[in-house]
Amino acid sequence: MTPFGAELVACCVFALFGTAASCAAVLPRTAAHGTRFATLAAAWGAALALALFVGDRAGAHVNPAVTLAAWMCGCLPGAELVERVGGQFVGAFVGMALAAAAFVPQWSRADPVVASRALWRTPEVDAPLATIAASAVGTGAFAFVMLRIMVGEPIVEVDEAVVADGTVVAREFVARRTPFILTHRAEGALLAGLSFALALAGPGATGAPITPTLGPCGRLVHRLLPSRSKGRTEWRGTWLSFAGPALGAALAAFAWRATAGSAG
Repeated sequence: MTPFGAELVACCVFALFGTAASCAAVLPRTAAHGTRFATLAAAWGAALALALFVGDRAGAHVNPAVTLAAWMCGCLPGAELVERVGGQFVGAFVGMALAAAAFVPQWSRADPVVASRALWRTPEVDAPLATIAASAVGTGAFAFVMLRIMVGEPIVEVDEAVVADGTVVAREFVARRTPFILTHRAEGALLAGLSFALALAGPGATGAPITPTLGPCGRLVHRLLPSRSKGRTEWRGTWLSFAGPALGAALAAFAWRATAGSAG
């Protein structure tokens, strides 16, 4: 699978499950209506873990900030950067559109101002510089963890097991050796999901974006929703979805370069 295809599939899975959880929590007449934000953060973390596990064989990053940080570290060519980011935005749009479509009856019964939070979040306080700072901290910490997990050469380990009838069965495990640790696919995906949930529940709780794709794609999906009562699509502040995560990617790349050389 090409990098574009891997990112498209992985981001679609991530956005589909994460947005579905947000819609279920925000929109009325759902079993999960009123779910606490910490639970939502855990759901988004689980969605990321699943997406990374699905796209791991092609090295999906899912988050453009992680891709940008990898490029800044010199671990990714420029052409692949563009290809991956393109796949991430297309996949996020498709996943969010599918999730929103599953809740069409609820959209017509929702408060437009409140319902928009299912597809994008605005900062809790109108302070752009503070939002950028919070976004940079959250995204930078998450991207740094991702670099430590993902940047490295994939290796294959073979383990032999003896079943009941005495037959020897060889099992293959794909792992990735980084300058810091050796992670298996499932372990890396779970660690990434945990770090994303913590970043979202921490700095992200202020409304600061951690993933650049969700804000713009969520607004576009909202604009195309076939519901007359959905309210107005608010594009103001969309630029914050890019400014903070880009700065966070730079911080993550700097931290990775500063620590990779000293890894034993």
